[in-house]
Amino acid sequence: MRHGGTFAVADEFQGNWYGFPATEIKPGSKHSIFNTWPALIPEFAAHAAPIFIGMTILPEQEDFLRERMIRRGDDTPTIERRLKQIKIDDADLRSHAALVNAQGKLFFVRDDTTIDTQIIPWLKTIIMSRN
Repeated sequence: MRHGGTFAVADEFQGNWYGFPATEIKPGSKHSIFNTWPALIPEFAAHAAPIFIGMTILPEQEDFLRERMIRRGDDTPTIERRLKQIKIDDADLRSHAALVNAQGKLFFVRDDTTIDTQIIPWLKTIIMSRN
């Protein structure tokens, strides 16, 4: 599909393939939001003028995430698999930190309020400045 032009960005993530349609990733688009994983940052940068929002944790925040997953009812194997994936994603995100910071911002999630108190206000400011 990607080779036929259907997907501009496609990759395997945890055994599943995900694609982002070429028709939705185009320069000049007003606002498009894609939830993707850090390894695809360079590909998105090549297809459009994205605003990257990087979210990661500091190493000492791993217990916060573990407790969150326990409260949510995740079992131990799921929690361990997710924490392992978070470390992989964090390494990818940090390897692309210069690109993220040049075209967005890197946020450190410290608690359950980070999105509402930091990310959304920052994103609103960016969108308003581009209108």
